[in-house]
Amino acid sequence: MDTASLNNPFMGINPLLHEILLTQDRWQEFHNVFLTQCLLALRQQLVNTAYTVGLEQTVRIQSVSDLFTRYRPDLLIATNKNTPYLIPSQTSPTAMLAITDVMDLDDPDPDPLSVVIKKYEDDNPVAWIELLSPSNKLPFDGYYQYRSKREVVLGASIVFVELDFVHNQPPTLRYLDYSKGEEGAYPFHITALIPNPRIETGVAQVSHLKVMEKIPALNIPLLGDDELILDLEAVYQNMFTQAAYASEIARNQPQLTTYHPDDRAKILAYIQKSEDTLS
Repeated sequence: MDTASLNNPFMGINPLLHEILLTQDRWQEFHNVFLTQCLLALRQQLVNTAYTVGLEQTVRIQSVSDLFTRYRPDLLIATNKNTPYLIPSQTSPTAMLAITDVMDLDDPDPDPLSVVIKKYEDDNPVAWIELLSPSNKLPFDGYYQYRSKREVVLGASIVFVELDFVHNQPPTLRYLDYSKGEEGAYPFHITALIPNPRIETGVAQVSHLKVMEKIPALNIPLLGDDELILDLEAVYQNMFTQAAYASEIARNQPQLTTYHPDDRAKILAYIQKSEDTLS
């Protein structure tokens, strides 16, 4: 297979690949590969800055009661600086909403003991990036643990980024549910929850994605006026090529049963058009 044939023929998320990953219980592989690509891209930008980035570092946050909880984030950006958070200038047309518009703050915590965060050495956590897995979403019990973790991180005034590419289960936030066929629902979501200065007054920077739509850049606020932009489209496309996912799709021939009928028709029409062009 030549280099060109290894590239993703779709703009944005490859719907064929994600159906394979979700229906064959292979999401964990994608999860690790994608986050590794994010890590490499972020490290290139953070060279010679006040920030560091690690993959699955353990962090600790001290609660009011002086008890410690532990968590393992997907990606953690940290710094030794101790300056207040500011809302960054907006460089993209993403929606800005109150955090209270997209998540519940008064729901009871069903399993608080599963919510655990600690500092990495002497660094203070600044931003937390999670790529959702099926186990983080209903109907699995891990959803409650994940929701508790998210609220603890936000309660510590840490920016929390949620990448939701699992389209066949309900979203973890107050979005229309694509998996239930709700009209106007989007299959993919990118949400940056910015608790400035605390969760009750924070904002949510939200991007919803259709199938075959370019993944928007992720604007990550750090400390003060510092911000970081992660090119998620480039990260995804590089990952797809380097992991040779095109060959996996060719071997599996997914039927696209997890997508809405209109999206399935759109995807199949695009594939047919591409094949006609090559023939």
